[in-house]
Amino acid sequence: MMEGDTEKIISILKSKNFSFSPSISTKSTRYQVLWILQTIKDNTPFKRASSHTISVVLSELMEIDVDEKRARGALAKSLDMVKVHKESDKAYYEIMIKGRQFLSNQSEEDALSERVYAKNSKYDFYQDFKGIVANAKDRLFISDAYLDDASFELYINALPIAIRNKMNIELLINSNNPKGNLCKVANLLKSQNPKLEVRESPDCHDRFLIVDDSAWIFVQSLKAAGNKPTYLVRMKNVSPLESVFESTWSNSKKIV
Repeated sequence: MMEGDTEKIISILKSKNFSFSPSISTKSTRYQVLWILQTIKDNTPFKRASSHTISVVLSELMEIDVDEKRARGALAKSLDMVKVHKESDKAYYEIMIKGRQFLSNQSEEDALSERVYAKNSKYDFYQDFKGIVANAKDRLFISDAYLDDASFELYINALPIAIRNKMNIELLINSNNPKGNLCKVANLLKSQNPKLEVRESPDCHDRFLIVDDSAWIFVQSLKAAGNKPTYLVRMKNVSPLESVFESTWSNSKKIV
């Protein structure tokens, strides 16, 4: 590819009056990046694109603000779904079959899911939350102000060992709340999985879960969930929650 190819790609897509689904704007950055790569491959002669081209197409054609750094970050998490072509000192990405399958699977899960629990439904909540966590493949993030070692073991152990020992696991707690043996237990797993990280922040209040490219909000802290009436809701728009997480996470203190 050469300088000016980004403009050519945009011109081609505009000339075809290409229609973008509004729901794309509510998806995760990784979904958006892969979707653009699929669109370019299927509708232009270029077949692949740089992170710069992807960010420009998202901005100019879809009015989605994803800068090049963020696009590169999403691509770095998708290397099993794309083929990287190196030309001079630049990298260009081509979506592969696994990337298309990922987009297809995500499209099938567009509907907002919600689960409501009556008082004293701790086991029902546990089973549902554990099931969501167990399906994680490469990323698990939990924000819970009162997360403790018991909850950590209860849900992290739901992950298959092979995945648990290599995936990105990020936990955010409130710095003003007691931690119990959370750090001690987390450090044991970190000795097997260097990608595990625990941070604390006084801004950690709301409780939410991000598993790969899906996100959930839960009301009660995991250690008490189900004692009182509560609910678990899947977010239809993942991007805003990711932005909140990234902002709070970057300003938090690492403790494991």
